[in-house]
Amino acid sequence: MKLLRETIKQGRFVLNLDATRMDSILEKSLTGMVEHGWIDPDHSDAILQALLAREQEAPTAIGHALAIPHAYIQGIDRPLVYFVRLARPVNLEAPG
Repeated sequence: MKLLRETIKQGRFVLNLDATRMDSILEKSLTGMVEHGWIDPDHSDAILQALLAREQEAPTAIGHALAIPHAYIQGIDRPLVYFVRLARPVNLEAPG
């Protein structure tokens, strides 16, 4: 719960993100996180590649318009949560 409280208090969320595919959702989310100083720009490419690889391995869409992209990244020693609400629904091929 502490991590979720911290996420909300620090405003680590974006509403109405304009994106239509998982790769653009992740890219735009990471750009926002870098702009706010929540992640080091030197890590953003490695984070993006790890998240995309994770999506290829097993998609993180869980249904009911919810996905939880995540990955373990060497050199990142603590979890970071960032909430994203899309401007329009996107079919991420969640299991039925």
